Amino acid sequence: MFMKFGGNAVCTDSTHRTNIYDYHLVTILVLDNFGEGISVAWFVLNCKNAAVLPQFLLKVKEKCGNIKTKVFMSDVADNFYNALKTVSTISETKN
Repeated sequence: MFMKFGGNAVCTDSTHRTNIYDYHLVTILVLDNFGEGISVAWFVLNCKNAAVLPQFLLKVKEKCGNIKTKVFMSDVADNFYNALKTVSTISETKN
C-alpha cells in the first residue's frame, strides 16, 4: 500500500498524552484513490526524540524502497519532515 499510494501524499500522526506511561504512537498514512487514509506503518516509543524518527523511517525505506512523495502532511511537521528529509527525497510541499 505504501509503494502504491505513497507517491501522492504521506501523512504522519502521533498521539499526545493518551496513557499513564507517556508512550507515543506514531502512524504513517497514505491516501488512496478516494482520499481515504490508509495506515501503512506505526511504532510505539517512550520519547519523541528527533534522533529516533530517522531510524524508524530507514526501516520503512528498507522494506518499501525510497520514500518519494509529492505532499507531506504532519501534526508535528518539523520533526517528521526533517526526519524524512534525512532518509529520502521529498518535495518541498508540506502542510
